[in-house]
Amino acid sequence: MTQPGAASHPTYADEQAERYAFVRALLDRMMPPPANVVELGAAPGDQSLGLARAGYSVTAVDLGIASDDWSERPRGSMETALSEQGVELVTWDLEQTPYPLEDQSFDIVLLTEVLEHLREYPARSLVEARRLLRTGGLLVLTTPNAAYVGNRLRLAVGRTVYTPIGDWLYGLPHA
Repeated sequence: MTQPGAASHPTYADEQAERYAFVRALLDRMMPPPANVVELGAAPGDQSLGLARAGYSVTAVDLGIASDDWSERPRGSMETALSEQGVELVTWDLEQTPYPLEDQSFDIVLLTEVLEHLREYPARSLVEARRLLRTGGLLVLTTPNAAYVGNRLRLAVGRTVYTPIGDWLYGLPHA
């Protein structure tokens, strides 16, 4: 699904639809609404919005720099959409601990396609995720799969599956 009037190329949400559906089905089965969810690294906000529409109470945490660039939307789109859906947005760098959230305040912590973007020691984020979870809570963590068929095909034709070094050295934080 592309945005009306947008170019015909898929949006970030389109590309992530399978992951969003998988996570949503997992949450619905293991801890259905109205569970309290925090999505750490929420840009561009589509997953948080979908969960809020499904009846979850959602807090989205994101860096607040270029959040809309992930979806090629106008600046401020993510913040506006989250606000309209009742999702609390906390602007925070996940590499700065402790996070400005209360201990044991969430039933579910989501770290989907985020851990690999952290430049510092990512175990700190896992410690924080544990701190935020209530007893019996659920941590959902996903990372890219370098062995995925699409990545294998890219490698077979001489393309890389890795982030360019320039992004790591000079790009936006966590790009």
